[in-house]
Amino acid sequence: MNEAWVDDMAQEVFIIAYRRLGHFEAGTDFGRWLRSIARNLAVNERRKEARRSRLLPFAVADVLLYHDGENEFLGDDMDQLLRSMRDCVGRLPLRSQELLSRRYADGENARSLLLNWA
Repeated sequence: MNEAWVDDMAQEVFIIAYRRLGHFEAGTDFGRWLRSIARNLAVNERRKEARRSRLLPFAVADVLLYHDGENEFLGDDMDQLLRSMRDCVGRLPLRSQELLSRRYADGENARSLLLNWA
């Protein structure tokens, strides 16, 4: 298990617990309440991961970022897909294009993008 993931999960649990402290029933098991938050976060993370793996059998973002249009191994269908996707992204407002670039080219996570949204 990735240590950074465990640290992130623990931090997220405590942030949620702090925000929802008013929902904690005094006299009940605080540790159990924290564990239920952690369990829900873990279930949600697994759900998101499963959804991501079902969406595409290959890394479209990587292909879009690193495909130079000259590689024949992708075939005509993939080339058409790439052209269509680039055209679609090109029609977005510049701020949206920047956001996509920061997420997929620079690897920023959603939290970072939200915190730095200006």
